Amino acid sequence: MSPLSPNKHLGIIGCGWLGSAAAQLFIHENWQVRGTARTADALKHLEKNNISAFRYVLGDSKEKLTSFFSGLDLLIISVPPGLKHQSASDYLIHLSLLGQQMQAGLWEHTRVLFVSSTGVYPTSGGPYCETSQWKTDSEKSDYLLKAEQLIAQLPFESCVLRLAGLVGKDREPIYTLSKKNNLRGGNLAANLIHQQDAARLLLHLGTLQKLPALVNGVFPQKIKKGIFYTKKAQQLNIAVPHYTDTDLALDRHIYSALHLDFKYQNPL
Repeated sequence: MSPLSPNKHLGIIGCGWLGSAAAQLFIHENWQVRGTARTADALKHLEKNNISAFRYVLGDSKEKLTSFFSGLDLLIISVPPGLKHQSASDYLIHLSLLGQQMQAGLWEHTRVLFVSSTGVYPTSGGPYCETSQWKTDSEKSDYLLKAEQLIAQLPFESCVLRLAGLVGKDREPIYTLSKKNNLRGGNLAANLIHQQDAARLLLHLGTLQKLPALVNGVFPQKIKKGIFYTKKAQQLNIAVPHYTDTDLALDRHIYSALHLDFKYQNPL
């Protein structure tokens, strides 16, 4: 699979921590990038980083996206549910509205990358890869799958990218877990991906001649949360969190059947 020609146009709906990192990689490859944000400060940050900024909140009217959609070759949708601010049902309603706006405003050859989450997989069992057969077993799993289906059914070539837990320079879960006791889930796999690897994966997918329908974005390792966060705490010289069930068999391991290249060879 060879890359497309340069000087293409990319739009990122939800150009935040991950989207901005991906944008810089596309800009380096001579793409023209537009991004949406919710606040004035976020819009200024995008413009400062050579990203054409558009104010947009999921659920806004189509007029907000008319010029944003114009002439796009690739659209990345990176808008997590954010259930602190809206219900799952409202999120799906707003995402459905976005789908209608896409059909009205995008040209038919625009390709779409939808950033989802490995949270869509069941809360136990596995291992799970792109071809695994399973059923949703929680409200979260159910609405994440419905969101993926809303985008996949649109008349565009699209790919769902299920990202594992994002880590990076400004995002280390261990600081929240440090000093905590009697934690559960220590035997669950530490399914993670570094921000820069996730951004590189978006660039890789966005420049393929043909998109796969589904990709799991997760670092290829088998390590339990209890072990991972113990090592991470020791590395940072902070208090170790204590899990009660790390000795149980590894559970809920998620991996990709694709052979992906990772810059960060070990999240530790």
